[in-house]
Amino acid sequence: MQRVSHRAQVGEVAAVHGPMHDEYWYSVRLQTGSTIKEPQSALTAFKAATDVQGLFTSGSFGGPADLARRTTYLKLEQPLENTLYSLGASRVEFYPHQYKPLLRFLDSEAQRLLIADEVGLGKTIEAGLILVELRARGQLRNVLVTCPAALVTKWQEEMWTRFDEEFRVYTAGEFHTALREAPERGGLQRFRGIISLPSLRQDRVREIVAAYPPDLDLLIVDEAHHIRNADTLTHEAVALVSAGVPAALFLTATPIHLGNRDLYNLLAVLDPGRFDDLTTFNDVLHYNAPIVEAERLARIRPLPTDEILKRLDAAEGGSGRRFFQNNYYLGEARRILEAPTAEAEKEAYRLERLIQRLNLLNDVVTRTRKRDVISDGAQRAPKVFPIDPTPEEEAFYEAVTGFVRDQHGGHGSSAATLAAITAQRQVASCMQAAKAHFLERARYALGAEASDLEQEWWDGRAAEDGEELPLNTAVIHAARALGDADTKFDTLLKVLAKLDEEEPGRKIIIFAYFKPTLAYLERRLTEQGYSTVRIDGSVRSHPNDPTKDERGRAIRQFKNDPDVRILLSSEVGSEGLDFQFCHILVNYDLPWNPMRVEQRIGRLDRLGQEADRILIMNLSTRGTIEHRILSRLYSRIGIFRRSLGDLEAILGDEIRELTRDLLSRHLTPAEEEERIERAARAVEARHLDLERLEQESERLVGRDMGFEQRLQRARRGGEIIDHDDLQRLFSEYLEAQHPDSRLEAAAFDGSWTLRLGSSLETALRKRVHRDPLVLRTLHRMDQRPAGSLRVTFNPQVAFSDSTLELLASHHPLMALAVDYYRQFPEQLHPVASMRVEASDELTAGHYLLLLHNLTIRSGRERHRLQPYLFDERFELLDRDTASIAFGKALRESEQASIPEWNAEDAAALLAQAEEECLKAVATEQQEMRARQSATVQTRLATLRTTYDRRRTDKRRRLRDAQETGADPRYLRLLEGTLRNMEAEHEARVAEIEMEADVSLSSELVAIALIEAS
Repeated sequence: MQRVSHRAQVGEVAAVHGPMHDEYWYSVRLQTGSTIKEPQSALTAFKAATDVQGLFTSGSFGGPADLARRTTYLKLEQPLENTLYSLGASRVEFYPHQYKPLLRFLDSEAQRLLIADEVGLGKTIEAGLILVELRARGQLRNVLVTCPAALVTKWQEEMWTRFDEEFRVYTAGEFHTALREAPERGGLQRFRGIISLPSLRQDRVREIVAAYPPDLDLLIVDEAHHIRNADTLTHEAVALVSAGVPAALFLTATPIHLGNRDLYNLLAVLDPGRFDDLTTFNDVLHYNAPIVEAERLARIRPLPTDEILKRLDAAEGGSGRRFFQNNYYLGEARRILEAPTAEAEKEAYRLERLIQRLNLLNDVVTRTRKRDVISDGAQRAPKVFPIDPTPEEEAFYEAVTGFVRDQHGGHGSSAATLAAITAQRQVASCMQAAKAHFLERARYALGAEASDLEQEWWDGRAAEDGEELPLNTAVIHAARALGDADTKFDTLLKVLAKLDEEEPGRKIIIFAYFKPTLAYLERRLTEQGYSTVRIDGSVRSHPNDPTKDERGRAIRQFKNDPDVRILLSSEVGSEGLDFQFCHILVNYDLPWNPMRVEQRIGRLDRLGQEADRILIMNLSTRGTIEHRILSRLYSRIGIFRRSLGDLEAILGDEIRELTRDLLSRHLTPAEEEERIERAARAVEARHLDLERLEQESERLVGRDMGFEQRLQRARRGGEIIDHDDLQRLFSEYLEAQHPDSRLEAAAFDGSWTLRLGSSLETALRKRVHRDPLVLRTLHRMDQRPAGSLRVTFNPQVAFSDSTLELLASHHPLMALAVDYYRQFPEQLHPVASMRVEASDELTAGHYLLLLHNLTIRSGRERHRLQPYLFDERFELLDRDTASIAFGKALRESEQASIPEWNAEDAAALLAQAEEECLKAVATEQQEMRARQSATVQTRLATLRTTYDRRRTDKRRRLRDAQETGADPRYLRLLEGTLRNMEAEHEARVAEIEMEADVSLSSELVAIALIEAS
């Protein structure tokens, strides 16, 4: 649609009339909303030149939509360090705490972070948000995720469904081949890979990583506590991959252990240049403790200034001076604290941020606990349904348990042991399913059902051996005598009937850990008239191909079909899935390891759970080992009443030992209870130890409670890309470049139908080789009526409906729009006038806002959009007020009338404003240099401390060798090592010192007149 100017106002031609008296007339819809009719002679073709100053002085003003389009384009055209691209670019619900690691990561020069959030808070999503941010900033080509084997599929699905990232799962052999062939192909090419930790630690993989280090941009290590032991191959393998990676994320839910070497061992792999000496690390913890205490005190109102100063003095005293000498943040914090109390209170938020930046571990460790995020979460409401077995069921259970004890106690092969344990667990799960399995072969062999065995028992090599165990006659006889009686299933029917009365129509998840059990339940419940769906390890999951995604279809049917009330699931089948829409769980069987039960409950007890309570129904057969474990172990540690957190490292060993003792000897029921009680006491004691360590970690590492304020300021201050702005920019692009395409809004639900004309489809197909997302977009088009695509710009709408294409900032269709406006920048008018509602933060009056693009050079080049705001007295206001005004102008404004305008006065006004902006940029440069110097000094202090200790040790060894008359060749080796170490240190110091040099330049990119009323 053609845009024209009329007396300093901009409008769009709605209709053409005439000619009348040899001249055409035009209906023009102005941005004020009114429509005027003017002759052609009164109009000029609108030209939005890039000369911002000229347009301002001539009074050529657009409206709020023009400023929004211009700003949106600037944010998309090049990465800006003060724009959060990940906020609104993923299919995730918004939870503020999940952006805390991202903010920490962006603050970190090293870009290496240990995310130690408690279980269930979304560490995978937190890592995905950082990945999206790096992708948007152009810093992401090759990514590797490594995790336990059981989580590989989860990572692949999460990355695809939530973040539009297609990862390939690599076996050890495939990864070895990819690295071996990479040099011939010029390195890895847009690599997105997932490899399990067991595969990564294989000899051939470690050797190829050492020979051909992968040129990764980001490494993600999930369940990173698996590398806490420095003597393991897993530790060695991850250290090899991590060494040369510019950005790394380690994820673990295990509490941070500061009482031993665990945290040091993790950080030494995560950031080896900074934490390669345990003594230096302990010094960091020691001098960091008073800073953490000062952080806590800075959150108290009124500010306890004297107490905070004492903590800062303690941190800076003695040897701690080397970490904080001439530190900008420390100096600024002292200035605020030593000012009069009223002034200090005004800057309390800034004081918190300054002290936070002093925290020596702030940029490398982050931890969030559930109680910090969920103050009123759902209550767990457990109920046990004890089952009295028939004599035949009791005889069958005892026969199988006796058989297992004979086999397990015989110390046979690992395959035989695994098969024995599996047989015992299966009969405890469902006797009728076990009977059918046993009688079918009269031998017990590990089949596909072994893949659903608890993780601590999984042994891939043992499973592959396929060893069979001949069942004894007692088991066969008891199986045949069992008949069709099934007291557990009968009890389940009573439970379901009771739930139908108390919770009519509610969704129910029934967990069991063996596929034969689930298949049996599916058949029997169907016979009883229940409609069910089932997911286990054999149900295929292909989220990037809906035609093959059986698991996805089953889950959607369970969630959306009111007739399907029951989901039958194994642990493997539900791995990585969230069921916050459901609050009723039935444990048809009970694993011996409480963490497996915790993981079941955790599928429901998560962020976003809509119910006030979670009903946990436990079926337990009296007289069995499982019933005694429920009564003793589960009850003591309170698993059904509270979340255990992550006790994986503790419980795994304890449960293995308990299983060995219970199944390798013929114990009496009383002896079994005593052994289970001992295990319960041990787990309880270890749990208390972890709680103590958690409190200690808070004292030494700290907690960032100000991130929500930072996030809120970013959202209010125009530091995000709003989905409405994306929609407007894309709609105008279609109108200007592809008039045969159109965007049609659906009714009320935030979705749109995009009708693709041939020109847009052709342009999209040309990007196939540049952007892999194009293929998915084309695939979705093929599944829709010809030439149409269901889309949304709103991530919350996309989260609720996975069938919609999310047109976020990274989408190839948005990239086409950016390419167009890069070629035709005159289509984006940079000068606007608007009205906003006055507030306490922006009082009534008239304001001039100048938007600058700052270029920051410090090692690498970065960019930032910086608003500068002047009031009616022509005073330059503070940055916070400017940010608030900018945010209001973008999202809460309406068209304002154009004031009386004089070009000469406007030019003088603008020149004066630009002079003040230049002074502000110069001040910002000085402050940046001071901040960067503080960061550099801290890094140099750690580097020098480590170097001094290593050099002293090398010199001592050389001196001892000289005094004992060692071989001259050995002496030369030591001397050469010492010289190399000194040279490497000097080079590293020079490299870090160069980063202290900061320079700024600025460019005026937009102007807005703002009336607050």
